[in-house]
Amino acid sequence: MKVSINGRTVAGVAEAGSTLEGLLHSLRHRGEIGSDRVVVGLEVDNRPCTADDLKAMESVSLREANEVSIVTDDVRGYARRILTDAGGMLSVLQEATARVAEEFRGGAVQKANADLFNLLSALQGFLACVCHIDNICDLARAPLDAQRHLLAQVAECLDRIESSQERHDWLALAAQLELSLLPALAGFEPVLQEMKNAVT
Repeated sequence: MKVSINGRTVAGVAEAGSTLEGLLHSLRHRGEIGSDRVVVGLEVDNRPCTADDLKAMESVSLREANEVSIVTDDVRGYARRILTDAGGMLSVLQEATARVAEEFRGGAVQKANADLFNLLSALQGFLACVCHIDNICDLARAPLDAQRHLLAQVAECLDRIESSQERHDWLALAAQLELSLLPALAGFEPVLQEMKNAVT
């Protein structure tokens, strides 16, 4: 099996094991992937591994694989990638929030509730990305304080949305989305830029 890391072929990986997890463990143990490097991309026989694959690496068998390509980045580069992805997610969240509010206001309650569920799931993913930066980078206090203030604002807004949903007060829910959640999301735009500047 041929293995490459950032385009560099790595020799002698027969002992790497039969799964992606085993291969990565072996490469880290041998120092081929430094402790300061983060795996940001994986392909097995030119097939990119998805995020779900990486969460369940034990089930990704390499027994029949001919080639594995690995891409790594340093921690700060990895953080910048996350923040870039978060920026893309933010614009999608803003559009979805406005649309769901309009659905509730227009009386399309069943569709609106389904879309609200998807919106909140996506919001959870966005917030996880933002919070993950805290764990991998030593950021300056200013962007972190602003980020934590916005996280508290979003949490309070979500409580009010849940309360409106329980009361079936769809107009109040639409108002919460437009008047509370949208401004909170907009507040993340400069914070994401500050965080990106802090890890450059």
